Amino acid sequence: MLIFAILFVVSVIIMLGMHWARNAKLKALLAKSMDASTVNSNGMNIDPRVWGVYRVEDLVNGKRSYRIHIGSYPVRQRELVRQFGQAELVALYTERIDALQVADLLNPRRR
Repeated sequence: MLIFAILFVVSVIIMLGMHWARNAKLKALLAKSMDASTVNSNGMNIDPRVWGVYRVEDLVNGKRSYRIHIGSYPVRQRELVRQFGQAELVALYTERIDALQVADLLNPRRR
């Protein structure tokens, strides 16, 4: 019985550590994001090329949920607005890998 109690406590500590590490990584990535006002856009030409992380509201099985999408800014944002009616810009990155990591950390369906 004592062994099961010890295993339970150890598993809880491990899970809390993983949660803390995920939150710390997310905070670091969000701090690294850039401001949308620093991006020059004239139609389809974007300077510098940036990747956006977008949050959209969706109905799944009659329940409201939020999904995270990524894509080229502002083109993907316009596509999401047409598809879902709105798309909240969460963050912008010059590196696609940063946008992918944020999307992975924020998207509850991917965990």
